[in-house]
Amino acid sequence: MAGPATPTDIAKKTGQHRPSISRALIELEEKKLVECLTPDEKLGRIYRVSKKGKDVFGKLEKLDA
Repeated sequence: MAGPATPTDIAKKTGQHRPSISRALIELEEKKLVECLTPDEKLGRIYRVSKKGKDVFGKLEKLDA
């Protein structure tokens, strides 16, 4: 994610199904890799990568290089 986004936005950009994206975001949030900026919203929650997530994804990118 380049910036904060909703599951629908992510699904459109990736071509994945929104329910799959929502499940993945919940799992990533449990691991503190993403954070929900609008947790009280029922629909259209906005997520962003957390500091920990940026660190982990940065390390993964180095392994891929």
